[in-house]
Amino acid sequence: MRAPASAANTEDVTPGRSLPLSVIRRVSGFTPARGSVISVPEAIGATHDVGVCVHAGAMTSAQTLTAFAGLIDARDWDGLAELLSPDFTAHFVHTGETFDRDGFVTLNRDYPIVVRFEVEDLVATGDRAVLRSRVSSETETWFVASFATITEGLIAELVEVWADVSPTVRGES
Repeated sequence: MRAPASAANTEDVTPGRSLPLSVIRRVSGFTPARGSVISVPEAIGATHDVGVCVHAGAMTSAQTLTAFAGLIDARDWDGLAELLSPDFTAHFVHTGETFDRDGFVTLNRDYPIVVRFEVEDLVATGDRAVLRSRVSSETETWFVASFATITEGLIAELVEVWADVSPTVRGES
């Protein structure tokens, strides 16, 4: 299986850690062995360049949103831009901010700390998908719910709700 060109710099991930096994199975039907190492593109079942799959409508809403998480985690900003529709809008419910495609990519690219973006749950049907993720740096952890509408294999609309993790969840007193 060939990795998408946009994911060429994507580090390998361990199934069940970076991408939960349940997500891999649900999205691709593939069940990797525990402890094996596969790439994000393999985990989502991409067999062609992401752009080719996306524009041909070959990716399901679940695959599209899983690719979204993988691209952010890999810090692949060109790949992220390719996955967002030209008229993409993102709305952050907690702040009231709205971003277009370029603004959303810039926000993520220029964020002052490096974070991990780890999928915890994914539900998808038709052109809609919801992703619950843990976003963490070395010192902070947040959770985000991402509600996406997929049009022709591209994310057209994204609504996100972010939450801080309480000190007890982080293991602090």
